[in-house]
Amino acid sequence: MVGETALPGRLHVISHPGRYGLGPEQPGSIYAVVDSMLVRIDPETREIQSVIRRVDRILD
Repeated sequence: MVGETALPGRLHVISHPGRYGLGPEQPGSIYAVVDSMLVRIDPETREIQSVIRRVDRILD
């Protein structure tokens, strides 16, 4: 999964990181859910930078 490009139809960009227990986004990345996994992605390329954990549902 890390290094892959998240496809638009399978990607949900997180707009409220606190609802997932996350702090502010790191420069050069945004939080997203891809295939039930909470990840950090590059906002320009949609490349998955890291996998954080599995999530049961979208909270925002």
